[in-house]
Amino acid sequence: MWEPADYPIAVAFINDVVLAGHPINTTLLSAVLAFLLAWIVLYMLYKMFWRADFGLPVRRRLLCTSMNVQGDQVAFVPLFWSDLQIQRAVTAHWKKSLRSTIAPAPGSGRRVEDVAEA
Repeated sequence: MWEPADYPIAVAFINDVVLAGHPINTTLLSAVLAFLLAWIVLYMLYKMFWRADFGLPVRRRLLCTSMNVQGDQVAFVPLFWSDLQIQRAVTAHWKKSLRSTIAPAPGSGRRVEDVAEA
């Protein structure tokens, strides 16, 4: 029969790691890390492909720093923006774009050129 060998010093098994004085099984540690990595990947896929209705088609981009609107047809926003940030940016875009097309009120003393600049 096979018998475990006696070593003069304590030999730790590869599947046990001691963190802060507590032995942790590396199988459990690997499973937890794999779960967290899968969670992050699924969250990024959700952020990339789930489309909320903001009144303008919105596409999330990884290497984008601000909202870019192309011809009032589609908006590109950073991946890390929340839905509330996107909603506020789209609302501000519509207010700005619609404001520049409206003529000033009669008797306001403003010229059409001043309104376009505002």
